[in-house]
Amino acid sequence: MCNLFRFVSLPQWCTRITFNLPWPERASLERHISSSDRVGKPYRGVKPVFSIGDEEEYDTDEIDSSSMSDDDRKEVVNIQTWINKPDIKHHFPCHEVKETGHMFPSHLLVTATHMYCLREIQSRKGFAYIQSRQALSSVVKITSKKKHPELITFKYGNSSSTGVEILAVERYLIPNAGDATKAIKQQIIKVLDALES
Repeated sequence: MCNLFRFVSLPQWCTRITFNLPWPERASLERHISSSDRVGKPYRGVKPVFSIGDEEEYDTDEIDSSSMSDDDRKEVVNIQTWINKPDIKHHFPCHEVKETGHMFPSHLLVTATHMYCLREIQSRKGFAYIQSRQALSSVVKITSKKKHPELITFKYGNSSSTGVEILAVERYLIPNAGDATKAIKQQIIKVLDALES
């Protein structure tokens, strides 16, 4: 065999060899940053790239809620538990109708002072998102169409001497809509009478 490939053992005290390599000269000159050097937006509203700890500790609602769907931010509740609450006066199974025409199986629950819409979660039977919570005193108009009497529109807002300011509109397809609107109107009248006295 050739003697060129003979291995030489190093002494045990020599475990690491270090040396510095020359670094190539930088093409740009170093300078300090001034306030006029801003070229982009600050990092407000952007999720952090690095974090220390578990991801569950990170609250995404505070920083970048726009990347989450509406359903991810809503509270999940058991439908039957809510229907059986002692303060629920009326329960109406219905479909929430969006402006786009999409319909979602939902439940309208009426208490002494508020109306809740619980939207069923298709992937979790018996559970729903709290889709809306509106004060009965803020209902300014309840309407229906002659051609579709089950399609009920609730308009919420403020009424003043200058007129009515509409803040929100919700539409529901309610079977037995006549009974539902009658019960809701009676509850609204009770709330308004209590506010006046």
